[in-house]
Amino acid sequence: AGTGFAGSSGSPTTPQVGQTHSAADAPPAISGGTLQVTPDGKTAVAADPDRDQVYIVDLATRTLTHTVPLNHGDEPGRVALDDAGQAHVALRRGGAFVTISLSTGTVVARRDVCAAPRGLAYDGANQLVHVACADGQLVSFKASGGGPTRTLQLDADLRDVIVDKDVLHVSRFR
Repeated sequence: AGTGFAGSSGSPTTPQVGQTHSAADAPPAISGGTLQVTPDGKTAVAADPDRDQVYIVDLATRTLTHTVPLNHGDEPGRVALDDAGQAHVALRRGGAFVTISLSTGTVVARRDVCAAPRGLAYDGANQLVHVACADGQLVSFKASGGGPTRTLQLDADLRDVIVDKDVLHVSRFR
């Protein structure tokens, strides 16, 4: 008689798990990082939320050119690339986003935005970075620096923002 498990016969076995361990600081929920490639295909930017770092890779030589350390617990997420050779990265638990120079691998700005920024997109036509926040705020900043240029309050639980020509699309999907 089978057990209902594909390829098994007889009774199911109890899984063998090792000793349980607890971390002093709980790791962030599995959310995955974001990977963006420059339009010329030469550079990749990867956010690593588990290690609070951003990596810049030369794709032609397949070498890591810069490791950008962030604050403990920042949890970098969405990456958007602008026309000035910079990466803008949402910090999910850091309440901000950073702007990183792709050529030097340095953080050129850190801007507070909201308690939980989730989505981020670059609007090349207007030179703006748009940030979607869990609390329903959609906040826009000049890519070149400075404070918010516009804040809209939408429904809570925003997930992402996409620029489509002159229209912004905001999602609330899980």
